[in-house]
Amino acid sequence: MSDISVVQFDPTVEDLHKMVDATKDITATDLEDKAQLKIVTQNRIALKNARVKIEKRGKELRDDAIQFQRDVIAKERELVAIIATEEDRLAAIEKQAKHIALMKERSLVLPARRERLAKIGDDHEVMSDEFINVMDPIEFDNYVAERTAAKAEADRQKAEAERLAAEREAERAENERRAREREEQARIDERRRIEEETARKEREQAERAERERIAAEQRERDERARLEQQERYQTFRASHGWTPETKADFKEEKVGGEIVLYKKLGTFKLN
Repeated sequence: MSDISVVQFDPTVEDLHKMVDATKDITATDLEDKAQLKIVTQNRIALKNARVKIEKRGKELRDDAIQFQRDVIAKERELVAIIATEEDRLAAIEKQAKHIALMKERSLVLPARRERLAKIGDDHEVMSDEFINVMDPIEFDNYVAERTAAKAEADRQKAEAERLAAEREAERAENERRAREREEQARIDERRRIEEETARKEREQAERAERERIAAEQRERDERARLEQQERYQTFRASHGWTPETKADFKEEKVGGEIVLYKKLGTFKLN
């Protein structure tokens, strides 16, 4: 199939250009004129037949080319498989040799690298020589930067936690102080309330005793005045001849603030 060429197509490029040139002047001035439309249809079919022939031939050539490609790939794989294993083995030896040389080279800067790691000041586990040496300079710089950033973030979080803890402790102490103040104020208020209640009761008791004393004195005065008035009243009646034996001859009447004593002087029978 190595002789595949585009010249195997029929019609050729030259033939196709001739067909196109032959149809360029074909027009239909009257779309209802069957004669004109017949010429258009005949030439279109001729172009279509040429296209179909080209596509069919192209598919035949592609199928042949695809099979050829598959055969080439299969042969390529067969040949490569013969040498691939040995090539890989030798490449592995070279790779190992390069790795050993690189590790020796990087072991020279290992102390400096460990010093940089120690300066970070984090609590990271001690890394092995192999872990440090496998990193190239850029990788190691990135590793140091990551651990430095992590240490800074850890320090920030620790400081923030300590700050929050201090705030909480200060708040707790303040709350306790205020609670003690409230308790003390409550004791003061209760003591004042008890004192005021005691004073109020004592005052009320004294006032009640004073009222009772005044009332008793007033009752005593009233009773004495009543008795004196009663005595004067009895003296008044007696002075007018009133006695228990003669009381039927007397009549008493209250007029305003006085008692008027009437005495029967005598009786006169009518008829």
